Amino acid sequence: MEPHPDYVAMSCLVADEAPGTIEVVAGGFGDLEAVSQFDLILAVSDPWWYLLTPEDRADALARSYRALSPGGVIFLDGPNLDWILDHYRPPVASEVRFGEILIRRSPQHDIDRAGRVWTHIDTFTAPETGETASTVHRFAMISVDEVRAALEATGLGEVRTYASWHARSPGPAEGPRIMVAARRSNLIG
Repeated sequence: MEPHPDYVAMSCLVADEAPGTIEVVAGGFGDLEAVSQFDLILAVSDPWWYLLTPEDRADALARSYRALSPGGVIFLDGPNLDWILDHYRPPVASEVRFGEILIRRSPQHDIDRAGRVWTHIDTFTAPETGETASTVHRFAMISVDEVRAALEATGLGEVRTYASWHARSPGPAEGPRIMVAARRSNLIG
């Protein structure tokens, strides 16, 4: 499932390379209506962190819980913004040339510590043509402990964190990413 139309289109291109094995569905956590249908739910590249309120995150986990088969696993991957703040460096502008066109990327951050929202804005400019485009991404600033508590409050257990994508066994999430897996009980209900 993917809520962003551009990413749905890109995902469909990938799915077309493996006919019959991948189904792409437009939508997000709020559209997940399945019941006991999946053994694994992967929420990678920040989707749970895009949900800015505790209520929206709780709803997403409740829907995910219902969608998992007994014994199924959910895996969440998102930014460890508290760690990033502790090691903060302001974003740096960059340039790249595509043929004859120069593209400038000007990133900026708006960090609302009190509201626990991190906003990342990328502005892309082509000086020769005057064209400009921007993307805005807002993330909930959620601690590892808050992720664990939310999973457990949903009824998910065996919560395990991982230090990186390369980790093959659980370990502390003490770097720039929070990676956590949790399991639905094998009991039905």
